[in-house]
Amino acid sequence: MLGYLTEIMLHTYFLAEAVVGRFCGDKRALFGVFARIFLLPEEERERLFGLVRRDEIQELKSEQLYMQLRRLRQFFAMRGEQREEDPETVRLLDIKGSALSLAERYKLPLTEPVQAVACENLLAVAEGGCVPFLVILGALLGEGIVMGKDPARGLQNIRKAAEWNSIEGLFAGLAYDPDDRSRYLVPLSGLLKRLGHDETARRVESVYGKADPDGGCGYLLLEKAFAQGIVRRDLYSKAHARLIYSTAVDEKDKEAVILSPNKELFAEASALPLKLSFTDAPFDPAPLIAVRPYLSRETEDVAARIENFDLRGIDGYCPVCLSSESVYMTERYAAAVRRAFPSARVERVEVSDMTEYDLEPTQNNLFVRGCAEDKFNVYLMFFRGEIHERVFDAAKNFLKSAKRRRFRLVRPGVSIDLSPVLPVCFCDAEWEKRLEGLCDVVRIAPLSKEEKSWLPAEIFREKQSVYGANSVAMAAVAPAVLSEYTADEIDKILDAAVREHRRTAFELTDGDVKKYYRLICEKHNTYYGFGGGYNGYHE
Repeated sequence: MLGYLTEIMLHTYFLAEAVVGRFCGDKRALFGVFARIFLLPEEERERLFGLVRRDEIQELKSEQLYMQLRRLRQFFAMRGEQREEDPETVRLLDIKGSALSLAERYKLPLTEPVQAVACENLLAVAEGGCVPFLVILGALLGEGIVMGKDPARGLQNIRKAAEWNSIEGLFAGLAYDPDDRSRYLVPLSGLLKRLGHDETARRVESVYGKADPDGGCGYLLLEKAFAQGIVRRDLYSKAHARLIYSTAVDEKDKEAVILSPNKELFAEASALPLKLSFTDAPFDPAPLIAVRPYLSRETEDVAARIENFDLRGIDGYCPVCLSSESVYMTERYAAAVRRAFPSARVERVEVSDMTEYDLEPTQNNLFVRGCAEDKFNVYLMFFRGEIHERVFDAAKNFLKSAKRRRFRLVRPGVSIDLSPVLPVCFCDAEWEKRLEGLCDVVRIAPLSKEEKSWLPAEIFREKQSVYGANSVAMAAVAPAVLSEYTADEIDKILDAAVREHRRTAFELTDGDVKKYYRLICEKHNTYYGFGGGYNGYHE
């Protein structure tokens, strides 16, 4: 008689044949695909292929014919007549009849005369989440049978089926995903043993090796969800799979949410960034080293410390904090950090702007909602100005790896692991004192005289670019006058001047520099005396 694994293979083959078989010129090749996936021995392949090609098997072409066949059997059984039938043939007819019934249940026209339409129908049913057809679509795409070869897309479909505890999907995953077999071995071994198919489990081990005993247990939670009717075994749910297989949420918390009758909790949990991982983005230190051309020791030190981001998940890791009284230099380093992680999601957090709403222990928490799934996340956290004590405590906790690892959300009642997020801090001297014990502080030195000499021209070019002000020019003497101011003052003076004259032809003179400086001082209440001095500069 046919074994457990052989019957699964035959059902999958008959299902594929029912849907697209008429467009497959080489049925032996199609049969061979599923025979290989389900580890059918070579000596059995030819014999079984001969059986499935027998006339009585080939003549069964619809669910209606199968039902007629079953009624005929019942009729002879009621009359007590014994029909001479080969047991293997009877079983093959039943397996094929089951496959035909499944195809018709999903309204796949078995006699579709157009190949493109048949493939579109299969694609629609598979993408709708029907697990058996996910496996078939994955195998056809992986082999390029009937439809164009696309192994990556095929594997996506197979992985969905495997995540849904499909025995067929798990075997297909082992066949088509050799670089990640552990994700299939653990659930497949566990499911086969739970079903009592120890011999099949041993065959899998002989081919692919033993499963890791410490592997994930998401498949067990999924079995509980099946048993309680929360999800259907034949219909894949992306939302449930995301939560069940997330490494960012504690196992007990996942089980409580998945098995809870409160659907709102599940909806909130499934909206969290559930795929955060320690996969790192490419890091390019060049933008950091280029910040200060005359102070390479400082920039190299900053780059080297930030490059330790691979340690961010361990207890005791101290995020880098750059301390400077210059807003301009702080912003230059922040922009450089952003460029150093070109493929990362970089989120800016002004801690002084955080509110009570931002701290709510829900999915709307600022530290949670800023994360992007499947990306390396960098948070640029600015500590300056007035910060409420409760807000500072929340930000301080976020800087601790242990606190990020178990970031508790009262609603939906889960702890989410945010330790893959990389915080990079920026502060002034006042906040540096309070961050020293939490961060690896690097003090940014004031600009040197040499740096001040080129800074006006560089900032001017930046403002021209930002405002599209190519008609604005700067007189030869203006840079020398500007270099007497602080970097922040130079930035504000040029910003005001270029922004005001961006649509006209204009040349910035030393007189204009002083005029805009007075305006800035008045705006910020730093001008004092009549015709006298200004904060930081005297005529």
